Amino acid sequence: MNLELLKNSLSGIKKHFIDASPVLTIVLGSGWSEVISPLKVLQSIDYSDIPIMGESQVKGHTGKLLLLEHEGKKIVVFQGRHHWYEGCGWDAIAFPVFLTKELSIKSMLLTNAAGSLSKSVKPGDLMIIDDHINAMSNNPLTGKHEPYWGPHFPDQSEVYDLELRNILDSACKDSNATYHHGIYIAKDGPTYETPAEVQNLHSMGGTAVGMSTVPEAILANSIGLTVAGLSCITNLAAGVGDAKLTHEEVLSETTKAMPIITSVLEKTLLAI
Repeated sequence: MNLELLKNSLSGIKKHFIDASPVLTIVLGSGWSEVISPLKVLQSIDYSDIPIMGESQVKGHTGKLLLLEHEGKKIVVFQGRHHWYEGCGWDAIAFPVFLTKELSIKSMLLTNAAGSLSKSVKPGDLMIIDDHINAMSNNPLTGKHEPYWGPHFPDQSEVYDLELRNILDSACKDSNATYHHGIYIAKDGPTYETPAEVQNLHSMGGTAVGMSTVPEAILANSIGLTVAGLSCITNLAAGVGDAKLTHEEVLSETTKAMPIITSVLEKTLLAI
């Protein structure tokens, strides 16, 4: 990763967020953009105006950096993310974590749309991420060690903070959400998995699979942030269900779950 490029992309952002003292950064996954609609927008910056981010390339990722307020608390929101399969490298993927640290925010909530590896976890359900498996072909910390990102060999015994998981648990219960705790597996994408791959991932202990979240979680954990992860289950993975998989289905299922997700988010923010 290019630390100088990351630093250069801070220009024009910090002045908008000065003295805001946000309590949380949220990265919104595919189809999640409208979850923040009840919150007050204080600042909005298009990704296209942030050199390191550029325009969002994936449908369902709005492409805005927002400063929001809810019940007197300020929140930084990335309305969409970049993925390894886009070929943009690690810099754009790492920028939400970098900005979180530079704004002295202590916690991150990473969200995504994911495919279920089991018929017991159904489309429309939520999943609190208890742990992950990095089944990608790479790791954002690969390369020459940069002390900014923490130790060369960071511990990952508890990437997903127990206290934040408990807050999400209570928020899901209070929202009457159908939810699970589980293991998220990240693959490179952009193809969906084959039935044989899905069987293998399930045998590894995975609950759901997607193409994001794990790189940001690795970086955030390495530099000492507290991390939480929340998935919206949008489909049964290949071989688990009979339907052909499409990105349109992913977005549709997330939209259906939006009222529950919005309630969970609001209750989570109240508890942080």
